Amino acid sequence: MTIKNCKPKAPCLAFPCDIPTPCPPPPPPSPSPVCEVICNEICGNILLNDHVATLEIWKGKISEKTTITISLFNSSTNNGSIRVMVTENTRGPTEFTVPPGNTVSATVNDAKSVIIFREGTSILKGTFCLKVCFAFSCGNKNF
Repeated sequence: MTIKNCKPKAPCLAFPCDIPTPCPPPPPPSPSPVCEVICNEICGNILLNDHVATLEIWKGKISEKTTITISLFNSSTNNGSIRVMVTENTRGPTEFTVPPGNTVSATVNDAKSVIIFREGTSILKGTFCLKVCFAFSCGNKNF
C-alpha cells in the first residue's frame, strides 16, 4: 500500500497530514497483439498394416499454441477400427476410435502431435484431414 501525502487547506491540528490511501492496482499486462490467425489444412491417405501399425501423422514444431481439428475416415471395407490419439502440451491426450465405414472428428487446443494406431491385425485403409491453426503475434520475430 502506498501512502499519499495530503495537502490540507487548513493547518493540521487534529489529524495527521499523511492519510493512508490505497492506490488502485496496476492494470494487467496487455497480451501480445494478435496480427492474424494462420491455418494450414493437411490431408492424406492412411494404410496401416504389419509394417506400419502406428503412424504419427502430425507433429507441432512451433512455439505458439495450436488448435487442430482432425477428421479421420476408416474405409467400410476394413475389418478393424483405427484409434486416434492427440497429445497435448498441458493436459492428457484426447483419444477416439473410428469404426469401419465411419468418420470421426475432434477439435483439440494446445495440440502437440497426432498418432494413429491399428486395432487388430488386418490391413486398414482410410483418409484424414487436419486443420492446424495458431495465432501469429505482431511481436514474433520467428517469421
